[in-house]
Amino acid sequence: MSVTLVLDTTAATAYSRESIAVGELIGVISDDHDTIVLPAVCLAEAAALATDDELAMLNVLASLPGVAVTPFEPSTAIAIGIHTAVAGSLGLATAAREAVVFDAQLATVDVEAARKALPDDWTVVEI
Repeated sequence: MSVTLVLDTTAATAYSRESIAVGELIGVISDDHDTIVLPAVCLAEAAALATDDELAMLNVLASLPGVAVTPFEPSTAIAIGIHTAVAGSLGLATAAREAVVFDAQLATVDVEAARKALPDDWTVVEI
């Protein structure tokens, strides 16, 4: 699987609110036959904040070809929990870890928080 982009909670929420920027980004990556990772934790956090219409859009996002919803792995729970203190949220810590594991860009609304959660000079796509 060739992963180009990881969506954090804020990016998933933006998609659910019909963000043109997120939709276009997903379209470009899908057209290149690359994969977008959406951590299940981020999907769950976005769902917790969503209206009924936004929940429907999150279901669409999770089922798009080229979008892979990745599970929260028990083997990484402690490391991600510790990293949450730096990242500010469990979703961002998980998304940052996935970005590093897959050597992918991270898409977020909160660029400042993402930069704290990632190694220096990591590519962060502002939504």
